[in-house]
This record gives sequence, structure tokens and C-alpha cells, in this order.
Amino acid sequence: MDKTQFIYLFFGYLVAWLGVLIYVASLVLRERKLREQLALLEQQIKDNEGR
Repeated sequence: MDKTQFIYLFFGYLVAWLGVLIYVASLVLRERKLREQLALLEQQIKDNEGR
């Protein structure tokens, strides 16, 4: 392999890892939002049971 092939390989891996990191970050943000919605729903259920 010559130098240019290593450069392409490096950038290929860089793009792949950036894609994985962005995907994982989006999953974390979705999970956080779902936890907030679940906590709100649980609070609403508790409030309705108290009536």
C-alpha cells in the first residue's frame, strides 16, 4: 500500500466512527427524552389516583 491508500483508509474509518458516535449520541438523547416523558406520565397517574 502506498501513502494515499492509507490516507483514504484513515478517512474511511474516521467517517465510519463519526457515524457510530452520532448514532449513539442520538440514542442517548432519545432515551433521556423517553425517561422524562415516563416520569411525567407516572406523575400524572399518581395525581389521578389521588382524586
